[in-house]
Amino acid sequence: MYFSAASRSCSSSKLILAEWIDSFSFIRLARTATIDAMPIAQGPPPKNCPICREMIWSREDRTTLRGAWSRYKLHVHTIHPEYEGWDRRLSWIYVVGILLSLLPLSLLATQVASADLARFLALLALALLVVVIATVSLIRQRGKRRFRELWNQGHGAPMNPM
Repeated sequence: MYFSAASRSCSSSKLILAEWIDSFSFIRLARTATIDAMPIAQGPPPKNCPICREMIWSREDRTTLRGAWSRYKLHVHTIHPEYEGWDRRLSWIYVVGILLSLLPLSLLATQVASADLARFLALLALALLVVVIATVSLIRQRGKRRFRELWNQGHGAPMNPM
């Protein structure tokens, strides 16, 4: 009798402990991350929409960083789907541009016998990286301006001019 009560008590405490551990587990984090993905190592999203200038969130809302990103993504997805697709493609151009600027010259720099030539190739790769980032940033800035102008033509002036 004593052992059965103790085993029930032990199994229930193990169950409680397992539920508590599960609440902090990486599996649970992964499940929630797939539902509401947040950019890695990124600050808060813009408070006003970059296209229509509508206020999306504010500090007074007392929203979390994840909540602010959710509101921003929902607004862009529902109101500006063309901009969302364009911005997603442009993000991939960042990734491809960075890889294409760094990998070939860096790999070549590791295979060269001369230390001076290796340094030169490494510096050339870094300079090319800066050029790629600056170019894509300029394309992004001009694209936002173009989307904003098209929005203003179709919907009138923004309610919150910046």
